[in-house]
Amino acid sequence: MHLYWFETNARGLCGVLPDKTGAQGLPALVEALDCRHPEQPRNVLVNHPEIIKLQKFLQQKFNNKNIDVRPRAKLNDSVEVFLGDESIGLIHADDEDGDKSYIFNMSILDIDLEDID
Repeated sequence: MHLYWFETNARGLCGVLPDKTGAQGLPALVEALDCRHPEQPRNVLVNHPEIIKLQKFLQQKFNNKNIDVRPRAKLNDSVEVFLGDESIGLIHADDEDGDKSYIFNMSILDIDLEDID
């Protein structure tokens, strides 16, 4: 498998040559090159008490007890948000300015909108 990745950041264009180890080698290369977008948060751990608080917050905010926040397999820098059995997004932790905050990213596909009037 050949993996190519390019991204621009404040220092210019960063690139990774074909990765013969597959996707597992890419995060280490990205971290070593620090080729993230300047506004992209660094990996910040999300612990179990935070997961519970995030779940309760979302359940209260959206008045829906079916919202479930779960840890991700092999990743502890973000959690996955479910509505019932459907994954609806990810939450990443950010502490760039020393104040911890959380970024909820929900992708909506065009096929999800087809049945909406």
